Amino acid sequence: MRPSCTILESTLREGEQTPYIYFTHRQKLDLARMIDEAGVDIIEAGVPAMGDSERRTLEEIGRLRLHAEVVTWNRMKKEDIWYSVGVGISSVHISVPASELLIKKKIGMHPLEALDKLAEVLDIAQKEGCRISVGAEDASRADPLFLQEILKLAVSFGAVRFRYADTLGLLTPDKTFTVIAKLKKNCPIPIDFHAHNDFGLATANALAAFRAGAEIISCTVLGLGERAGHTGLEEFAGCLKFLLNLPVGINFKKLGKLCTRVAEVTGTAIPSAKPLFGRNVFTHESGIHVDAQLKHDACYEPITPEAIGRKRKIIPGKYSGSASIRYLALKNGIRLTDEQADSIITRLRQVLFSLPAVNVQKLFEQLLLDEVRDATRV
Repeated sequence: MRPSCTILESTLREGEQTPYIYFTHRQKLDLARMIDEAGVDIIEAGVPAMGDSERRTLEEIGRLRLHAEVVTWNRMKKEDIWYSVGVGISSVHISVPASELLIKKKIGMHPLEALDKLAEVLDIAQKEGCRISVGAEDASRADPLFLQEILKLAVSFGAVRFRYADTLGLLTPDKTFTVIAKLKKNCPIPIDFHAHNDFGLATANALAAFRAGAEIISCTVLGLGERAGHTGLEEFAGCLKFLLNLPVGINFKKLGKLCTRVAEVTGTAIPSAKPLFGRNVFTHESGIHVDAQLKHDACYEPITPEAIGRKRKIIPGKYSGSASIRYLALKNGIRLTDEQADSIITRLRQVLFSLPAVNVQKLFEQLLLDEVRDATRV
């Protein structure tokens, strides 16, 4: 396994294509800064062809002097390149429909016509002095020989990256490893793997692609993107650092703030079980788990919450045991006996069996006061 991976962050482009989500001018500027501060290598900032408002935003992003490389996303159209050059961003990504279905049905061309069109656009980008990236859209349904033709053409015009896009999320980790390893043998430039999450495999496929030789992985914050979304930045970066023990330039504390901010501006809650930054990830209720966790931090947490700027939380509930009840009582300044803790557990479960919608925290606090009204304060 290689020691590092380049992360291409596409929340401002792919993420904004999430249904019902868009960013205002100010939000895009603020998010661009936060994404950069989180430590990604490349920021795919938007689509200049969308209009004057988008171009004004991209122009200002380009003037932020970010540490990350800023790149625009472009169709296989010459005017798109001119729009990108016009906003002062010299790194351009050019997307090429690669499957026969998209070539015929989406752009109404023969594959050879598509190659000619790509050559025309690449020629313009090269003459404008652009740093070029070429992406094969729907690559997982494309003829491998046609992919090689796209790659050869990209290389001949000085492209610095080649994107393999699993646009419909059709790959599995095994298939991903096979196709990327094969592509790598004949690819003289870095491979950018762009996964979609239609079957919940985007992060697993991204890891397989990286293991097979892809140097760049496209991600978005919270996995935002078309349909079922994209490879989550927090998931992929977390896997590199905490599972593979590889150096990664991501600041996880700032990444946590970025996830929270993206959720706020999009009006979407972070799923409670979302890896790393979901509300429940470091929250414990089960008595067996809490008892062990209180004895040693690593019993039921794969990483410490402090490693990513979070805190552990123990809550009362139906599955609470005496250890957790005593712990929670002590946090409230009350020392319980085993008998008192067992009594609270019994009464707590009785209420929860009959009233499942009750506020458990308030119920616990009331039971605690009832049980130890005359107890000695610690």
